[in-house]
Amino acid sequence: MSILVNKRYLGPSLLALAVAIAAGCGEETESVQAEVDTGQTPVVVEPMVSYSGPGSNWDFDLFDDGTYSVTHSTMAGMPSETSFGGSYEVTPGGFVSLSVDSATGGNAPAVGSQLWGVDIGGAAFFMSPVAAYGADFIPMVRGSECTGSDLSNNWINVRARSSADAASAEGSYFGAYAFRASDNGSKLDTQFALTTGNPDQGQFDLGHGFCDDGVIATPTSDIRVSAAGSAVAHADATSPDGGFIAFAMPKTTLGSITELDGSYNGVLSDAAADGESNVSAVVVSCSSGICTGEFVTDIVTGTLSGETFSVDLSGSLNVPAGGMTTGTITVNGSSGNLGCMLDGNVNFAGERMISCAGQSTNRSYALLNLVLSSND
Repeated sequence: MSILVNKRYLGPSLLALAVAIAAGCGEETESVQAEVDTGQTPVVVEPMVSYSGPGSNWDFDLFDDGTYSVTHSTMAGMPSETSFGGSYEVTPGGFVSLSVDSATGGNAPAVGSQLWGVDIGGAAFFMSPVAAYGADFIPMVRGSECTGSDLSNNWINVRARSSADAASAEGSYFGAYAFRASDNGSKLDTQFALTTGNPDQGQFDLGHGFCDDGVIATPTSDIRVSAAGSAVAHADATSPDGGFIAFAMPKTTLGSITELDGSYNGVLSDAAADGESNVSAVVVSCSSGICTGEFVTDIVTGTLSGETFSVDLSGSLNVPAGGMTTGTITVNGSSGNLGCMLDGNVNFAGERMISCAGQSTNRSYALLNLVLSSND
């Protein structure tokens, strides 16, 4: 099932958003995102969907005419110092391709360049790095509204502390996340390491504060929560080692690992990767917890590199908690441990998700991430 935007294929998750908004059950946004010059009173154009993420603050709007806009500011609510936008398309392989047609600010990507991203069931979006802001992908969740409900989620570490060691038994890489709507408070209920036995480091309180358009600033952390149930938190952001970023999705217990069978597109990030960027686009196929992946060299044409990797998630399902599993990833003959959160029906949009934090296959102390969204 598909719809056309500027004669481009719009994938299932964005389709679900468009249908929800057309039906009047989507989120509302109070911000003016764009204006159309009609020669008369400007007409407000609302985004089809908005995402927001830390670093320090990213806002990403997709419009139903096939255009997008991205802004970056030093903190939420402040004027942007970088902005860019242009047209987008969802490729046959499921990636979101972003053409940079206009840009403002010295840190913006060059006009004529391309970025890309992966949509996670309309609840989250992972955008490829913007070079002036580092070599890491940019994690964002559905924005523009504060959830009025408590959340019971799983989480993975998507950006580690500068002092972190993924090979240490004292690491904090995946676990359970809880949000209290009564005081907009968040905490990591559990923090599991990636070493044998996955030792639990206990709770980590992220604090509480006022929620404005889904953004919560606490004395120690920068948090975004979504009415879609997703959350992203820059935890302990004021610490000398920069803190870490936790990506959280609703906790769902799977009956069988075969619920995740099928094909995926996504992002593989290795903090110890050799090269200009830590981030690669990948396609993956899974059957009974055994997955084979390949790196993508051109997301628009779907050109593959020929370099493959494998993921084994065939161990204990719903361990150490519901909707979690552990496993391994192997790239070029070297392996690392993984801790993953899983979902067979993301945001009730009929899509699957595999999101993992792991040990780099290049250097085990560094963080590796594999975030996958189904494309079949």
